Amino acid sequence: MSLSQFKIAHKLITGAGAIEQLAAELTRLDIDNPLIVTDAALVKSGTVELALCQLGGREYEIFDRVLPDPEIAIVEDCMRVYREGGHDGLIGLGGGSAIDIAKSVAAYAGYHGALEDLFGVDQVPRKGPPLIAIPTTAGTGSEVTNVAIRAASPLPVASMRWCMRSNPICRSMPRPLPTHWPSALSS
Repeated sequence: MSLSQFKIAHKLITGAGAIEQLAAELTRLDIDNPLIVTDAALVKSGTVELALCQLGGREYEIFDRVLPDPEIAIVEDCMRVYREGGHDGLIGLGGGSAIDIAKSVAAYAGYHGALEDLFGVDQVPRKGPPLIAIPTTAGTGSEVTNVAIRAASPLPVASMRWCMRSNPICRSMPRPLPTHWPSALSS
């Protein structure tokens, strides 16, 4: 019989109102100036505002240029914003792409070589900044894995060095689908 392992983030906060724990988690992780990694649609919809209300007066910056199936250039752009803003932690808020960009920046933050050097398993040389994932969709599972996927890259970034400080907060989204959706989606 062969054995396998599945590594996940070490803490999950789930349930209605879980987002209300954000300030306490930021304090616990000693994050005073997070970079919020998300997409423009979530900013426009007011979803990001729900998290902003829970920051407890902290400084923050929003990186809202995440696109589906993000290219490496988006990670590099987000990393530049992270460094120039003097941020001390990350909040990935959105679907798998936003969370994967935040995870990639966390891996890349403590490294000064090429991002491509980190592709593969356990290539991240040191722990990066703390990361909180707030998923707004169901399906990818990015909030609980130690893998970050980007479009057109041959290998993911996979390491427990940055995942060990991840603290996904699963807010009360996504809501159950309306009863007519499952049948519409199955065709």
